[in-house]
Amino acid sequence: MLLVIATAIVASAASVGTAQADNYGGVSSAYKQQMINLVYANFGHNWKGDTMVRCVNRESGFNPRAANWHDSHGGSFGLFQINGIHDPAPGSYATKAWISKMMNPYENIKVAVRLARGGLGPWGGSC
Repeated sequence: MLLVIATAIVASAASVGTAQADNYGGVSSAYKQQMINLVYANFGHNWKGDTMVRCVNRESGFNPRAANWHDSHGGSFGLFQINGIHDPAPGSYATKAWISKMMNPYENIKVAVRLARGGLGPWGGSC
């Protein structure tokens, strides 16, 4: 059942157009709710989940294909607007493969979970 839901969400994400910085492109209310549910599933239904939902709203407007091409280290991408400095290779810049990976909501959230273990610094310290 989870695989079916996961496949449907990824397929939906592929149909959302790439957004540009500060112009995220709209997502339907149903899709927005799917992204909210995905964030809560990974961060919990608690203060941390609530905080991370606010981050996603601020950073990407719930659009997993949001892109800010002018951010440092080659741009910021996906739900949490993660930039190339957070690629596993220290000091790296965003590559096409990494950008594609960050536009997958599951991969983007996986990196966000790792980053959030150290606090909200990657998102300016607050959301």
